[in-house]
Amino acid sequence: MNALIVALMTWITATTGLPATDVLPGISFATQEEIHIILETEKDDINDIIALYLKDINTIVLNENWDKDSAKDVSTLVHELVHFMSDVNGIPYSCRGESEGAAYDAQKLYLEEQGKSLFTEFDINGLYLMIVTSCPSGPFR
Repeated sequence: MNALIVALMTWITATTGLPATDVLPGISFATQEEIHIILETEKDDINDIIALYLKDINTIVLNENWDKDSAKDVSTLVHELVHFMSDVNGIPYSCRGESEGAAYDAQKLYLEEQGKSLFTEFDINGLYLMIVTSCPSGPFR
């Protein structure tokens, strides 16, 4: 797993310009139920989660069914590695949406290199992506 992580982090640096780091994230595997407990959500509140980054402990949690041979699943690791690398390098983002934008951009590029589409692999559209990568402004911030 470490070889895959190092390869993906090298790719992220080369592709996005995000600074490299010698630090590797912790990797844990969890059931969908455990992931929902970590996120404090109900199973019906959110679709199945493949991966997430826990900033406080520099750990990426992968769904127990995560598959290193699946471009979709590996792209989620790319997404979470962008969060990890940004955090370790102290990259400031004005809001969570900006951070998500950087992660989704890298994930999208990775999938395109694999001949896949972020939109079809995750059944999302441009509007969804615009919402989750936007920074709120105004009175509802």
